[in-house]
Amino acid sequence: MTTTLYLLTLVLPLATVLVVFGLRAYASVEQARARLAHDDAYRQLAERASSAQSQIANSLAAMEVNLSEMRARGLCRNHLKGGGVTAPVPWPSRIPWLHGPALGRDRGAAPRPQPPRRPALVKGRRGRGARPQA
Repeated sequence: MTTTLYLLTLVLPLATVLVVFGLRAYASVEQARARLAHDDAYRQLAERASSAQSQIANSLAAMEVNLSEMRARGLCRNHLKGGGVTAPVPWPSRIPWLHGPALGRDRGAAPRPQPPRRPALVKGRRGRGARPQA
């Protein structure tokens, strides 16, 4: 056995062990960095959500004030006095081709023409000799 072969048999397993442990340490460091970045992004998202919620609450309060002023002045119609806005005709009924006969159609629309029914066959006769009832 030559000295180079002997040194290779000693050094290669030791180098393999060192590489494996080095990669494990590197992976744990990268995982910690990713976790820190994720936590920071989650914190920023929570801050943006809370600020948006406060802005929405402020605008909703302003809308309530405006609506109460309109009610006090008598500028709003009857459907606003009840507290909820209702449309005179619901949206889906404006598009009659979206609905079948079971779901309803526009008020006053003519019924769809039905295809002609096939005449019923005489009982007891099947196949070629069957003839329609008179």
